[in-house]
Amino acid sequence: VDRTPRIIRPPDDRADFYATTVALQAIGDSVAAQIDANALIDNGDGTFTINDTTLADEYSPLCDGERFGDQPIAASCTATLVGSEILITAGHCLDEGGVRPALNTIYFVFDYAVKQEGVNPSTFNADQVYRATEIIGLSNVENTADDWAVVRLDRAVTGRTPVGVRAVDSITAGQSVVAIGFGAGLPMKFSDNATVQSLVDFGFEADFDIIAGNSGGPIINPDTGLVEAVLSADQG
Repeated sequence: VDRTPRIIRPPDDRADFYATTVALQAIGDSVAAQIDANALIDNGDGTFTINDTTLADEYSPLCDGERFGDQPIAASCTATLVGSEILITAGHCLDEGGVRPALNTIYFVFDYAVKQEGVNPSTFNADQVYRATEIIGLSNVENTADDWAVVRLDRAVTGRTPVGVRAVDSITAGQSVVAIGFGAGLPMKFSDNATVQSLVDFGFEADFDIIAGNSGGPIINPDTGLVEAVLSADQG
């Protein structure tokens, strides 16, 4: 999956986990990072450690004032828990040009987030790390918003509440929305100063501050706390 950062237009509205609202943090607890197996080390003692490459390491030299340069960039996509062992994400996260990764080469990791200012996530316990066993459904129609996947995990997720998904009616233009995800592979970011700009087939367009890596992440209606869609693409 392409993680090349694109332009974040000022003002940059991305916020770390610790800096957002309690209501959004509760949703973020049920959002998982898709991390390739080669970026997550199984320590053999029930814990896992991520590759510690930072944004500054990967894209040096960064522009003056570039945010989050000291944070790791381990994630490739974003997924949301919507059932005890069910995630939703973008189809292209699991099927790029007709090529699907072996499920045993990816992990889904919860709590890949900066929950205390200045403390980057690095080590995870077994109850934060899962594998997929089945792709229940997937669509990835190029150049459209018909881009989604439903994944079954290897076991039920404990200690987290699945996020609700809008099941009736549809969103309208002008509605405030929040994107949650792992843009550029960084720990979880919240982009909350956005509105629906227009409706399109299978989805809508909104003015988020997002980057590759946010793909598959939930677009949340802050008025209801429900998932309105999964993020498919940025316009860069």
